[in-house]
Amino acid sequence: MKELYLGDFDKVIPEGMKPESNVEIMITPLDLVTYWKRVGILVDFVAGFYTYSFLPADKPVQDISGTPVFTSISTVFNEMVENAAKYSMDKKSRIKINLNQYQNIFKMQIENSTSIESAMNFYDVMKEIFQGEDLELMYIQKLEDNCENNPHGHSGIGIMMILKDYPVKMGVRVRTDEENSAAYVLIEVYYDTSSGD
Repeated sequence: MKELYLGDFDKVIPEGMKPESNVEIMITPLDLVTYWKRVGILVDFVAGFYTYSFLPADKPVQDISGTPVFTSISTVFNEMVENAAKYSMDKKSRIKINLNQYQNIFKMQIENSTSIESAMNFYDVMKEIFQGEDLELMYIQKLEDNCENNPHGHSGIGIMMILKDYPVKMGVRVRTDEENSAAYVLIEVYYDTSSGD
């Protein structure tokens, strides 16, 4: 199996550091695309579950859904879940979600299976994003291109929005299995909750 890496994959958390909290979820794309509202339910659960870990204990909050931490986790995680559901090759295959809290860092990982062609297209889009010098300009250009050309497939707009608007670091691993004509895309996002965004 061939592996390709981009960005900050496995570079943010010090080696050997144990998470304070871990949640693992297995779900199928079919579960999500058949009832698309399930994405929102899953996202709200994860954001609610972890937001409490990042709020000051001495300042109780009545409604966590209005906090910047909840909004940030919800938005970032939603983009990751939707991408995994949309671009999975087999709608009955598993999407693996691994969530870890390391002090003020929230690490979200989502892995899905897809075709080798789709995985390599995604890799090319991500490589362009990670090498870009001005994400804001790239984002605007991509929005204009999409309006004119109405593309299908990976555009990277959601990923660019996450990287430019939130205090996150991101990494990507693409594994290709030529023998089985399959690929596995794992995206990990490190959200620094201490920034206050």
